[in-house]
Parts: sequence; structure tokens; C-alpha cells
Amino acid sequence: MPAPSQLTARGFERLQQTLRREQIRLDEARGYVRDQLESNEAESLNLVEAQQQLATLEERVEELQELLATAQILEAPAGTHDVVQLGDVVLLAHLGSGRTQRLQLVTAAEAAGALGGIVQVSPDSPVGSRLQGGRVGDIITVTLKQDVLYRIEQIETTPDR
Repeated sequence: MPAPSQLTARGFERLQQTLRREQIRLDEARGYVRDQLESNEAESLNLVEAQQQLATLEERVEELQELLATAQILEAPAGTHDVVQLGDVVLLAHLGSGRTQRLQLVTAAEAAGALGGIVQVSPDSPVGSRLQGGRVGDIITVTLKQDVLYRIEQIETTPDR
């Protein structure tokens, strides 16, 4: 059995919703393949493609079920804290342009790009790896095509981690 994945409460809920959508798609794909198998050969030209899509959906549903079954929900720390942790929303200032951006540090399993105007990053990403453990006022260097400097302006805890 694989090691449990840590998820925020919101990430767990989002993955449950994704699983429900994928299960609906899987049922639809199974019906389509069944219909193709029952039709005559001239009408079932897309059978191989449909079977491949069905196999991909089955694999995705199984992966999500396993992830959710073994997930550990991250507990929100009591009170405020001054070190960036999983689940926190962080206000970062780009030192080159002065622009600010809100990021949420989440696990790789739940990172989904931007949600509600907040970009999600995991500790596996260049920004997330430098962000985790940071404190307000810290300047972090992220190496992308070139070094980019950010300052941690604020740490917001989320009550529904």
C-alpha cells in the first residue's frame, strides 16, 4: 500500500469532486464502448479509440480512489504562525516589478493552478520549495530562466485546511 498523501481539507474535497466527475465520464465511456461492440463492424470504427479512453479513465479513477483512501488531512495549527506551512496563502512581492501575488502552498497531489485568483504551488515546484519554511520579510530567490527575487509580505492561514 502506498504511503499516505497529505492534503488540505479543501484539496481533499476538490479531489472528491474530481473523482465523482471522472466516475460519470467512466460510466459514459463504458456505455459507448458497449454500444460500439454491439454495433456492426462498419459503425464501430472508433472502438479502439474508445477502448483506449476507457482504459485511461479507469486508471485515473483508480488513482483518485487510492489517493483519497490513503489521504491524511492536514490539521490547521492553533493560532497564527510565522513560518509558511502547507495550506497557507502567502502574499509575495516581486522585487523587480513591485507586483504582488497570492499563492497557496499545497501538496503536489492537489495543486491545480489558480483557484479563485490564488495560484497553487507545491513544495516540489521552484517557488514552493523556496516558500516553505519562509517567514514574513524573507527574500527568496527562485531560479527559473533567470533568478527572480520575491519578498514574503504576509502569511494567511486558512481555517478550512
